[in-house]
Amino acid sequence: MDYLNIMKNRNSCRDFSDQPVDEAVLSRLLEAAVCAPTSGGFQNYSIIKVKEPERKQALAKLCRNQGFIGKAPVNLIFCVDLHREKRIAESYSVLPNIQFDYESLSMFIMDAAIAAQTLCIAAEAEGLGCVLIGNIVTNQNQVAELLNLPKQVLPVIMVSLGHRKNKGTISGKYPPSVMVHEETYQEQDIADLQAAWKAKYADWNIKPNEKLMTRIGEITKAYFGEDYAAKGTQLIQRNNWVDPFSFWYGYYYPNHEGMMTASDHLKFLEEQEMTGYKKK
Repeated sequence: MDYLNIMKNRNSCRDFSDQPVDEAVLSRLLEAAVCAPTSGGFQNYSIIKVKEPERKQALAKLCRNQGFIGKAPVNLIFCVDLHREKRIAESYSVLPNIQFDYESLSMFIMDAAIAAQTLCIAAEAEGLGCVLIGNIVTNQNQVAELLNLPKQVLPVIMVSLGHRKNKGTISGKYPPSVMVHEETYQEQDIADLQAAWKAKYADWNIKPNEKLMTRIGEITKAYFGEDYAAKGTQLIQRNNWVDPFSFWYGYYYPNHEGMMTASDHLKFLEEQEMTGYKKK
């Protein structure tokens, strides 16, 4: 199968068989991942390979209780890693990376994500199933503790990997006509955007129930006010259909009790010494 067909036919796998991943295959995937391009060629990331059942279950709990993570044969956590480079530089008494600003951290996170995606494409080529898990950052501090991460190492994305139980389904995608702009950002006709959105979610079919409606109403009211919330919930009830926006942004993704807040994440970055060196 060529690369373009792999990309067009891939889908996220969340249902894995008990068959283990062959170590030779896993080695090839990891070799592909570390060949991915990085900023300056520094490879400022590390990959933590987790197979131990208890640790997998702990990861699942920390990632919004997604049970399939505990059942996946392998979980690979990609971490921004400046600890390794600092150790090497200081062993030679030369200058390590001293830039921990927004630009640098953004690039380090992108480098780790590019490596993770490279591994995913290699996994598809090997006939395996996988899924990228962004929720590894939901409880980033506890994940760091679970994986014994030193200072200046930050978990940013995870890949759950294994043999598929079934082929899965390909989710709808916006076409290039919606996603690509010529030279500068172009504001598209709202009717065209609505048509593309309806086509993308043609198979979406979640019906309203009391649990969904209560949380969606609470979240919408908290962020946009009572009038906006009333209009939105009335529309859902009238259509007998919970639209993707309301489900994901009004029900699933808003932080639940116990999850890290924005302030918690900033505090954790400081604790991990990811906010800059102090001049001595």
